[in-house]
Amino acid sequence: MEGYTQKEKVELYERAVKKWGADIQLIVIIEEMAELTKAIIKDKRKPSEQSAIKIMEEAVDVSIMLGQLFYILTNPKCGFMQSPEDIEQMVNKKLKKLECKIEGCE
Repeated sequence: MEGYTQKEKVELYERAVKKWGADIQLIVIIEEMAELTKAIIKDKRKPSEQSAIKIMEEAVDVSIMLGQLFYILTNPKCGFMQSPEDIEQMVNKKLKKLECKIEGCE
């Protein structure tokens, strides 16, 4: 199975937001995150190969929905005005913070 390019992913996110609306997609993001949380908790209670696969499936769903969230956040038509550069700057800041915690520089 051939993968999607970044451009194709963004086009799909745009189509999803156009079809269902940003507000509905934000609710779906919350639902998917809750499903991932539930899968992790279930695995911690009773680990199994099946529960590990469920975590992976839910994590992929969340990843796809986060792609839509970043699309929504950078799309003025959705009421947000963040630029991809703003988001990348924030990611780098958070990664630096994680690196600092790992290395004990705080």
